[in-house]
Amino acid sequence: MCRPVNTRHRGHFQRSRSLLLAAAMGLGCTGSSEPPVQRAVAVAPTNAAKSSTASPGLHWFLPDGMRADPDVFDVFQWAEEGRMPNLHALMQRGTYGWSIPTFPTHTPTNFATLLTGAPPEVHGVADGPMRVEGGPLARPSIGGFSSSARLVPAAWSLLEDTGRKVVVLSMPGSTPPELANGVTIRGRWGGWGADFPALLFENADPERQRSLGRLSRLFMLSTELTRFVTPELTAPDAPSYDKGARYSAKLDVYGHEVLAQGVDQDGNGSTDAITFRHEQAGDPGETTSTLSPGEWSAWVPATLDWKAQEVPSALRFHVVRLGDGQDFRIRILVDTLNDTVTQPAREADALRADAGPMVDFVDNFPAQLIHYPEDQSTFLQEARMSWEWHRRAVASLYERHQPGAVFHNIYTPNQMLTSRWWMGFVDPKSRRYGDVDEATRARLFCFLVQ
Repeated sequence: MCRPVNTRHRGHFQRSRSLLLAAAMGLGCTGSSEPPVQRAVAVAPTNAAKSSTASPGLHWFLPDGMRADPDVFDVFQWAEEGRMPNLHALMQRGTYGWSIPTFPTHTPTNFATLLTGAPPEVHGVADGPMRVEGGPLARPSIGGFSSSARLVPAAWSLLEDTGRKVVVLSMPGSTPPELANGVTIRGRWGGWGADFPALLFENADPERQRSLGRLSRLFMLSTELTRFVTPELTAPDAPSYDKGARYSAKLDVYGHEVLAQGVDQDGNGSTDAITFRHEQAGDPGETTSTLSPGEWSAWVPATLDWKAQEVPSALRFHVVRLGDGQDFRIRILVDTLNDTVTQPAREADALRADAGPMVDFVDNFPAQLIHYPEDQSTFLQEARMSWEWHRRAVASLYERHQPGAVFHNIYTPNQMLTSRWWMGFVDPKSRRYGDVDEATRARLFCFLVQ
């Protein structure tokens, strides 16, 4: 039975501990953060990993964005109770505990501290986007997620110097790669290689565009994560009108054009699905899929543009919601694995063959999937895709490389908790804590920890 933790009788020192750090000894010990609804099953070591246990190794697993504290979200207690079997496996085979975060309590600063043992004034990473004296205020001069911002060697470099084979997967601060003989895969937001964040497309709405402002852009500075397009109505005498097409919109996915058509499948006069077609050189091509709200397509191949260079990739379409008229909200995932974000470059194809197209993490920063009720379901489905991809990827990396050390990060953004759906109603410090009754709070809390 799920029960909230007593949050009213803990000391101040315990409440200040907020960052989960889990490290495990023993090759093949993989970790995964469980989906909120579907309970995960612990991953057993591969045969190759088992054969290497004579030489002890390190698997350092850091679930970024995961709320973990001894007051409200005591994940270690939940693991002991069997709710988090993968985390429990890490605890049994390694070491774990609460840590006191450095200031500011942001990812790049704290990851740099965890991986160097040094405070920010020594390792040099003070935040994500960093401005320097004499530099412009309008834009950052240094990116804290880049390895070049760090002044102190990270633990993976020190371990490689001892002769160990090291794998670094999705770790902030790991790119440009620093390993000479190991494997580095897509350092999050490191500014290295062709990075294609997932996108949202909506019908153009000036009021909504004004309300989002810079919040529609990655770190409020760069890639536009939510894009607004103006659909064209289908003329009644057009051939496609007889097939149910009511409007169409061209979606530019990093230079690859997709034609999205709102269709009336049941003939009741309202749009109830979106048909997706690839558009190449003005030719709309064949129908990729027709999706109703809540449905996802299979992955389809696509060629994207990165600095005038063609990058083979894949797309997955999803209809978040459909409203009246030409009102739509479409999600497009992009395979974030390619040979420009892995070292060695051949690792991209090998890993994709085992784990499939990469869904590195759900949503982005700032959060985009928090504005409509339908976003909640999309967020959870996308989070599960990310967790499952990482489970397959870790198994593949152990089997093929038999590493002596693995540094592994997943990112479930805090909007899962800080959004209007959950955190405000289960955290006693929130202004919204009293807005729901105890029965509703218990139901929301159980949903979070299942």
